[in-house]
Amino acid sequence: MKINKWVSLIRSNQMQLLKKGEKIQSLIYTNISNL
Repeated sequence: MKINKWVSLIRSNQMQLLKKGEKIQSLIYTNISNL
């Protein structure tokens, strides 16, 4: 039972990190295109 909770927590954290990474990548690409 505890393992399932950890897995769900890790998956939710990974999704949040992926979303943040996509935002950062888009910001970097827009900055590069502006140069």
